Amino acid sequence: MKQRSTFQIDVILLSLCSSSLLNIIVRDFKTIYTFGLFKIQFFINNKYIMTMNKSKNMNKSKNCRKKNKTIRRQYGRAPIEHIEHIEYKSFIDDIKNKKIIGLGENLHGANFSFRIRKKIISSLHKHNKNLIVCLEESNEALQKWDTDNFFPMHKSKVFIDFYIFCAENNIAIIGIDDYETESRNTSMYENIVNVSKKYPKHQLVFLAFDTHVSFYSDFSEEWTPNYKSYDEREDVGYKLKQHFNDQYISIGLIVKTGKTIGKTDDEHSILVTLDFENTQEILDMNEGIYKSNNQDLLYSGAGPYYFNGYNVKFLDYFWVWDYTTPHKLIL
Repeated sequence: MKQRSTFQIDVILLSLCSSSLLNIIVRDFKTIYTFGLFKIQFFINNKYIMTMNKSKNMNKSKNCRKKNKTIRRQYGRAPIEHIEHIEYKSFIDDIKNKKIIGLGENLHGANFSFRIRKKIISSLHKHNKNLIVCLEESNEALQKWDTDNFFPMHKSKVFIDFYIFCAENNIAIIGIDDYETESRNTSMYENIVNVSKKYPKHQLVFLAFDTHVSFYSDFSEEWTPNYKSYDEREDVGYKLKQHFNDQYISIGLIVKTGKTIGKTDDEHSILVTLDFENTQEILDMNEGIYKSNNQDLLYSGAGPYYFNGYNVKFLDYFWVWDYTTPHKLIL
C-alpha cells in the first residue's frame, strides 16, 4: 500500500464529562478521517498503520454448512414461530429504565454491532442523559490512548466513529476488562459493580461479546476449565443478573452473513478477513428484534475464533441483522 502525503496535527477529543471520567488526548492518528464537513489526516506515534485486508475463504459452502448441520442434528432446532418479534419502540420502552444493559455482538471484527449500539444508545440518551459505557477493554489503555494495547475491534474506524459520538453527547466510556487476569469474568463483573456504586444515578451500558453479556453458566459435573481468562462457570451477565436482578438485561446482536476480522492460528497473532455464515436457524429468520423467551436456538459467532455453539436462551433479547462488512483497522 502506498503511503499518502500527510501532515501532522494534534487533536484533543472532547472531555467526556465534567466529572472527568475520561479525558483523552489523541495524537498522531494515521488515516483520512471525516469529522463533520472536514477531512483531517492524523498520525499515531509517527508510525504508518496499514489496514489488514488479507482475504481468507473459510470454505463457506462446505465447512460452515457441514458444521452447522452437525449441530442441528445434535441439538435440534427451536420452533421459530414461538420466538416473539417486537418493534423497535417497544424494545426501547422495555429497556430504557434498566440500571445496566448488556449489549453484545456475535462478531468481534465486524461493523454492524457498533452501528446498532450507536442507534440504541442514542435512543436511551433521549430518556436519560446520565449514561456510561462500560467497554470490554483495558481502562488503562483507554485513558492513555495506548492503541497498541487495544483489542483489535477497537482499532477500527467504526469504533472511532462510536467514540466521537459518545464524546459529542457527554457519554463517558470506561474500560472494565483485564485480559491478564486469571478470572476475567469476575474482574469485569466487579469493575461494573464498582462503576455503578461510584455513579449511582447513571445508567450503564455494558458492551462486550454476546457470551459475556449473557446469563450463561455451567454447573454440571462435566464442566472443565477452558483456557486462560475463561476458567469460570459463570459469565459476566450471569453474575450481574444475580447482583442486580431484573435491573440487568442482556441483548445479543447476531448477524447472519458477511465478513469479519478474525484469527486463525493458535498463538492469537494473525488477523485476516474471514467469510462468515450463521446457523441455518438464524438464516431462516427475518431481520429484526426478538425476545428469546428461553427458547433453545443456536447461533454462530467469531470472537476471535469461529464457533457454532452459542444459544439465545441465555439472552433476554437478540437483534438479527442480515449482513455485515469487516472492520477497517486504522489504529
